[in-house]
Amino acid sequence: MEKIIRDVIEKNRNTKLLDTDTFDFRCTCCGACCTNREDIVMSGYDVMRIQNHLGIDFTELLEKYCELYVGRPSGIPLLRIKPKGAKKICPFLFRSKCKIHEVKPTVCALFPVGRATAFDKESGKPEVMYFVQQTNCGAKDVSNNLQEWVSGCISEYDEKCGMLWNQMLRAVLAFISGIKGEISGDTYSCVVQIMYCGYENAEDFAEEITSRIDQIKELEKKMNGEH
Repeated sequence: MEKIIRDVIEKNRNTKLLDTDTFDFRCTCCGACCTNREDIVMSGYDVMRIQNHLGIDFTELLEKYCELYVGRPSGIPLLRIKPKGAKKICPFLFRSKCKIHEVKPTVCALFPVGRATAFDKESGKPEVMYFVQQTNCGAKDVSNNLQEWVSGCISEYDEKCGMLWNQMLRAVLAFISGIKGEISGDTYSCVVQIMYCGYENAEDFAEEITSRIDQIKELEKKMNGEH
């Protein structure tokens, strides 16, 4: 799965967009972008919004709509929407419409624009890269400004939460990379709990995820015998 995502980013690396750039696209609600997809990876922010919208807990979300897997080569526990059937159809797709349109994952909300975050090796500062994904769906009769498209799809708060989630992924990667030998199932279970579980009781994601990043860092210290 991580290879699929890396390939998409690499394929579009030279098509990074500036705020003034435009692209031609109009959604025709054909549902094609919701089929043959195995790469809809969700953040904790996506989980929180979908859980609250559906009124379910993480266990029900996982059993009905998603699956956890260990990313390779990172070793990070990742959560993706689990497609159905031979055509790999999104479980939230119904009659070519998204049943959770108001709270759909950020990767879906931005489509056909993709987003990736790179971190400067020296400063550690994040840089968001946007690119237009190649797609055969939709119409090409409307010209869209990138800045307007992004601001129309996600809010500044959404963007902030996305950046915080990237910090979570970096913290988990640092934690996992520092473990010598095989990682136990109990350790993975603990990381999954911190990353994805219990958001139905959270009031503010930004505060919640900041606290959870600290929990990962504390867990790293304990594993390294610093406590």
